[in-house]
Amino acid sequence: MINAGDDKVVDPVAAAVVAERLPRCREVTLPGARHGIWSELDDTVEELWSEIDRFLDVQAPKLAQSR
Repeated sequence: MINAGDDKVVDPVAAAVVAERLPRCREVTLPGARHGIWSELDDTVEELWSEIDRFLDVQAPKLAQSR
């Protein structure tokens, strides 16, 4: 779960509580990010994509790695 650290729409603390209750959930908070993470500065969006890539590498490894 990726949370925006400065979200004014979704309470980051409440989101963290939900993440703790989800099995196999790993919470990542992007400090200073707001609700529309995709509209943030390039550095924040780059960090968002890095987290997505990490998640996919674990959950759906490349075919070459699974052989």
